[in-house]
Amino acid sequence: MRSKSRKGAGPMAEWPEMVLTRVFSAPRELVWKAWTEPGRVRAWWGPRGFGVPRCEVDPRPGGAMSIDMSGPDGTLYPGFGAFREVTPFDRLVFTAGAADSSGEPVFEILNTATFEERGASTLLTLRTRVLSARPEAAAYLPGQEMGWSLSLERLAAVLAGAEAADRVLVVTRVFQAPAALVFAAFTEAERMGAWWGPRGFTNTVEEMDARAGGAWRVTQVAPDGTEHRFDGVFHEVVPYERLVFTQRWQGHENLNVATFRELDGQTELTMASTFDTAADRDMALKYGMRRGMSESMDRLAEQLEAAGCEIVVSRLLTAPRPLVYRMWTEPEHVARWWGPKGFTTSVAAMDVRAGGDWRFVMRGPDGTEFPNHVRYVEVSPPERLVYDHLEDAWFRHEVSFTALGRETEVTVRMRFTSVAAREEAVRQYGAVEGLNQTLNGLAELLAGGERVA
Repeated sequence: MRSKSRKGAGPMAEWPEMVLTRVFSAPRELVWKAWTEPGRVRAWWGPRGFGVPRCEVDPRPGGAMSIDMSGPDGTLYPGFGAFREVTPFDRLVFTAGAADSSGEPVFEILNTATFEERGASTLLTLRTRVLSARPEAAAYLPGQEMGWSLSLERLAAVLAGAEAADRVLVVTRVFQAPAALVFAAFTEAERMGAWWGPRGFTNTVEEMDARAGGAWRVTQVAPDGTEHRFDGVFHEVVPYERLVFTQRWQGHENLNVATFRELDGQTELTMASTFDTAADRDMALKYGMRRGMSESMDRLAEQLEAAGCEIVVSRLLTAPRPLVYRMWTEPEHVARWWGPKGFTTSVAAMDVRAGGDWRFVMRGPDGTEFPNHVRYVEVSPPERLVYDHLEDAWFRHEVSFTALGRETEVTVRMRFTSVAAREEAVRQYGAVEGLNQTLNGLAELLAGGERVA
């Protein structure tokens, strides 16, 4: 075992404390062993692609630790440390540092790891604080959070392989959508309700509080009318990167870990569901969980593709809903605000009913005219309008009006036939800017005290 002096190292108060939490689908005793037994530590210490040629761990107060890592290119990174507090299965406090080629310490960090039992799982909380560092440590310390995160991912994989192989179901899928959109599909009630479950099933999302400690509840209805109730708690929420949450159903519970990895606009989703016992997993398989997960992923892919074909804009207007609806459906009022800034609009016909036509002409600042032909698909006063634009490239408007006291939230959803059609509308015709300017015109008109007889 080796020990290192702290010669030349000074306090680095400017480095903030780092806190990481992870829920592992393994019992606390096993997670503890993974931190305190050299053979187990060697299996996960360091990012993927790194090896551990030397691993000596003496987990007792005053005991030393010596862990050397080798990078993918063969570079050796000597590490040293010592245990300060060891409370079996509950808490580890130890120092860890790196040395230069002459064996002198570059920096030293105090680490506190706590292990909290969560049924068959374990909540790990890791806190790190820089005790001392030489100036050259600035090249390494900013990467400690990423390094620890990657190491803990390896630990999760090791623990799953060691103890949960017969209790886990894993699904991996690549979606043609950014991670932010895939993450939103898991954490926003409306989006999640649209895809979760096998084909033919519908969902009512009764609660969706996507934060650590927040709850979620869903009632799912099968094609035959049978209701299934699910609920759980979020344990970890790292936006666009990671979700850890429990799922309770029919008296059983499983732990789900979803990771989101974005590359070139695509997102690789890995969903691992761990059950308390192998029997629970087998029962879930018997009732079609694997098929359900696969079909859910198919439905999610379809929803994400549809979302990629949309433009969605919302605006809060200072007027009651009946007034806003009339401003949208009576030609003499539509003509006063419809169109981007600098445009004027004349309405030739407006038959506001399902199957009715709306014809109007917008005139640009340079005098260019843009004729429009719209056909109504759904008219539900004063809550919702759906209409198709039939001139040039087809697209659909879905407009919802939500009453919020004496104010009204208007949400406009433009649906195109493809992602390419949406991109062309944005790039060539300025669809997003034009829609925002149009809603701004309505907002200004209403803010000025507009009243309709």
